[in-house]
Amino acid sequence: MIAFSCPHCSLKLQVKPEFAGRKAACPTCKQPLTVPSPDRTQAYVPNEKIDVSNNSLVEDYHTFGVDVSPQAIVFFLDGKRIWSHPTPAELTYPLYPLVNLALGSGWPIDKTPNPSTLLVDYVHVYGRDAGPPEGCPAGPPPVSR
Repeated sequence: MIAFSCPHCSLKLQVKPEFAGRKAACPTCKQPLTVPSPDRTQAYVPNEKIDVSNNSLVEDYHTFGVDVSPQAIVFFLDGKRIWSHPTPAELTYPLYPLVNLALGSGWPIDKTPNPSTLLVDYVHVYGRDAGPPEGCPAGPPPVSR
């Protein structure tokens, strides 16, 4: 089976591999979609913006968090839930953290400070078995430094 999400309403869909490449309408939102090939299935993430104060992310250290449960991926900034999205079928495998500046792929590289630095104090990774399947509540606010 090919598991993917509607790019318009995020409905999780499953179809037989022989339907790969076919165009159809989402059964819920009726918007057009194309069934991806099994090796091209990717998580759909809507283009959303999280507003933060100007320069607030560069003036101090912050705590970033991600809780991946079978139901949702929840993002945290300084202990506050800031965004969530239904967990796509593609994220049912073990995950690993990637901490980098992610320079490139659409950013204007010519305006990027050189050298650019990413200061990381620590990274903690926890296994899912410790919490409820619907995700863990936000932790206490971080201690100011």
